[in-house]
Amino acid sequence: MISVSIIIPAWNEAKTIKKTLQALLKIDYDMERCETIIVAGGDDGTYSLANSLAPQGEAFSRYVILEQGPGGKNAAIQQGIREAGNPMIVLLDADTMVSPGWLKTMVHPIEQGDTHLTVANPEPVRKTWVSDYYTINKLYFMDQIVTYSGHAMAFRAEVVRDHLDYFFDESVKVGVDYLLAKKFLERGLGVTFAKDALVTTHIPSTFRYFWLSELRWRAALINIDGVSYTNLGRNVTVVAALICGVPVFKKLSVVSLLFNLVYVIGKARMFFAMKREYHVGTKSLLGFIFLSYAYHLIGIISYLRHFLGLSRNTYLYQGERY
Repeated sequence: MISVSIIIPAWNEAKTIKKTLQALLKIDYDMERCETIIVAGGDDGTYSLANSLAPQGEAFSRYVILEQGPGGKNAAIQQGIREAGNPMIVLLDADTMVSPGWLKTMVHPIEQGDTHLTVANPEPVRKTWVSDYYTINKLYFMDQIVTYSGHAMAFRAEVVRDHLDYFFDESVKVGVDYLLAKKFLERGLGVTFAKDALVTTHIPSTFRYFWLSELRWRAALINIDGVSYTNLGRNVTVVAALICGVPVFKKLSVVSLLFNLVYVIGKARMFFAMKREYHVGTKSLLGFIFLSYAYHLIGIISYLRHFLGLSRNTYLYQGERY
């Protein structure tokens, strides 16, 4: 069993850090081979709270609290990796509760040489029609996922230790999980979505949270990947087809209605393909289709904000958790 350093960047996470640590204490792993490093900061007392949890942290081989400055998540991760003393690094979000078998499932494929980076499988803290949208998409595209934000990622320390600025670019404030997987792929390293490494986290559960989160995530992707005119064109096509469904011009309206019919049927097939596996009610279908259209609208808005230089505040705003 390989020794693991679990690094938890925690900025303004006083509401969640205790539950995250308590879940870690229940994992099926030799605690003598686990050290936990919390890089804590913010103005809500996260650092003080993390220190107060030190008696619980004694279950690990080592429990370290580092004070985090306002440099962003990647800066905190670099800080944690420099402190880590074990050959396997596991990054864990401070608002994420792990399942007992999570850690073994994360590190085993890497130990066996089957891959270089594993990404955990997130489930929602609060199950609603909005969180159903994310879970159905995740289940449907599971075999194609390599950069899904799993809220927990594992890799060997030796892969990144001499290239921290490359893998954890401090100028990137949002989309850190996506960036790390992208950097691994750029180097020809394997990335695996560990579907059995279950974690419970704060996936958007209300439409407001969905809207704010998607604006934030989309701004992050544009920042990392640059402008994708293919994606922009896809978003414009879907939204324009929806608008043109209004019967003003008959010929245009007919084409639009046919396009939307095909789009809705495709989304419905996707929904019902995953419905039984996820145990979601049929009543969530309309919400799933509604959010699918909203996704494209948010994409257009994100690009407009980017072109106009207005995305900075949205890019940094995380939105609600509950």
